[in-house]
Amino acid sequence: MPELAGVKVFEVDHPAAQGDKRKHLSELPSFTGIVSFVPTNFELESLDTVVNRAGHDPSSPTCWIWEGVVMYLTRDAMRATLADIARRSAPGSTLIVNYHTLHRRLFARLMFRLIGEPQISAWPAEGFYMRIAIARKEGE
Repeated sequence: MPELAGVKVFEVDHPAAQGDKRKHLSELPSFTGIVSFVPTNFELESLDTVVNRAGHDPSSPTCWIWEGVVMYLTRDAMRATLADIARRSAPGSTLIVNYHTLHRRLFARLMFRLIGEPQISAWPAEGFYMRIAIARKEGE
């Protein structure tokens, strides 16, 4: 993505998942942003703590891409992370979320069970968007 040239990117993920990503980082084109790996377990550490420690500036607009994480989190960890995103999002920030909805729950659970990754949650689309709005309001 040429748009990332010179942009600070915080790759926040479970330490086990980051191993493979680190291995392939050198294969990315040279116009890639400045990548900082920020290992965390969302169930044990707050997003606020780990990105603050990594140097994220909450006064700058941020594009949060939360991909392939929500389905692995408990309800409490998901809510806490959304609240952290809301608190750390300057005006003009964006949140992009990839998650499994309830109608795909059975298929996704079977698929993830086959590859050894437990899927903890799935959300109805309208309920998830409502939680984002509530977290944003509470974070103001």
